[in-house]
Amino acid sequence: MSHLLAFFKTRTGAGVLFLLGMFVIFYFIREHRERQEKPTKAVVSEDEALLGQMSPEENRPAPDKPVNSEWVKENKIERFRPPPPAAAPSTTTSKTSNGTSQKVSYPKLVHFYEEPGKRTQAPKEIEAPRVFAPMGTLIPCQLVITVDSSSLETPVVGFVTEDVWHSGQLIAPAGTEVHAFAKRSRVRDRIEVSGTWTFVWQDGRQYRIKGLALDRTHDPDADTYGLTDGSAGIRGQITKTDQFLEFKLFAATMIGGAARASEDSSETIFGSRPENSITNAGLEGVSTVAERYAKLLLDQIDDDGLFVRVPAGTEFYFYALQVFEPELASIAGLTQGEQPRNSWEKDEPRTTAPTESSGVTATPDSSIAAVLKQREALLNRVSAFDQRKDKP
Repeated sequence: MSHLLAFFKTRTGAGVLFLLGMFVIFYFIREHRERQEKPTKAVVSEDEALLGQMSPEENRPAPDKPVNSEWVKENKIERFRPPPPAAAPSTTTSKTSNGTSQKVSYPKLVHFYEEPGKRTQAPKEIEAPRVFAPMGTLIPCQLVITVDSSSLETPVVGFVTEDVWHSGQLIAPAGTEVHAFAKRSRVRDRIEVSGTWTFVWQDGRQYRIKGLALDRTHDPDADTYGLTDGSAGIRGQITKTDQFLEFKLFAATMIGGAARASEDSSETIFGSRPENSITNAGLEGVSTVAERYAKLLLDQIDDDGLFVRVPAGTEFYFYALQVFEPELASIAGLTQGEQPRNSWEKDEPRTTAPTESSGVTATPDSSIAAVLKQREALLNRVSAFDQRKDKP
């Protein structure tokens, strides 16, 4: 105890004792103010007690507690009364020369537009084609012209080398021409040919179908197939536009670097800086020209420096992505509507139907002559109505 009293007699102990005393005084002052400012507790109803709670559904009254219901008097409820139905529009009558009255039918508002024709519904049961080859049929073909990969669409022309049969029926006879377009790029040593292909029979009939070209590596003498047989694309040879293109690129890059390294420079607080002299100006120009020439050669290598060339006579497969139906072949592809469609995908011809407003027959032809004919019929109808209206 004596040690504790001795500690409080020191400056540190006196400071600690002073802080404890101030804490106790402020604590009692705060408690006193809170007691004075605390409002009297008001009576809160059961509904108000539920407000502001996180889960008011947990404080519901007991199930056996009676619930008060309140009746609403009848004279306090506003009944809903629907508006009365609109009166039917009265028709205007006019007297004719005989003195009898007749109804006048005003022309409706007419817009010039092509009314969509009515399409006949497709039958519920789709008839299967009689002559067909399933999807995935491989048709051996051979190129007639040389094909090069370029930035332009290149035509691919070939012919069928062997008769293709399915279920004892001839699908594509040998000698049938095939036409397509190559893609604007190359993949390794291949040219990609996919999309719509056109088969042209020897009598001039055409048939369109979706498919792609596959590589064909077949040795007829040994009756063997190569390792890449059936792979995507038509295989060709990679050809360079310039044999010394890489050497030119290397030389231009070396000259540009040597010219930039030969410039005279001086050390400053910001590092090495080239000096302003005629020699450095010439070297800088040589370096800039060499770098631009190197970039030009690099772009040429990426674009046309290397390309794939497939010579004429190269064999390939046509892989059908649709059901092959040779019976749809027609002159100019009119049966298919010049689209690669199957028999159940063809559009039915549209039928003509008179319009209610103008009485003009709507035709599928949307030419200027049809529009002028509709306009003339409308003007004749309007003029007839004006003449009938002017009569007493």
